[in-house]
Amino acid sequence: MDEDWVGGVAVVVAVVENSLETYLPSLLARLAFLLLPLLAAHLFLIWFSFLGGGSLPK
Repeated sequence: MDEDWVGGVAVVVAVVENSLETYLPSLLARLAFLLLPLLAAHLFLIWFSFLGGGSLPK
């Protein structure tokens, strides 16, 4: 069984604990807060413009 994800989980736990102790968001949280809405907006525009999202059913 592949258990490489355990190290990643440990890093995330350490980052979250540090953020809770210092009351400062981590770089990961700041990037996610900025980049996820931007990614969602671009995906919506691609869907709307090129994949027929703008056409209403008849």
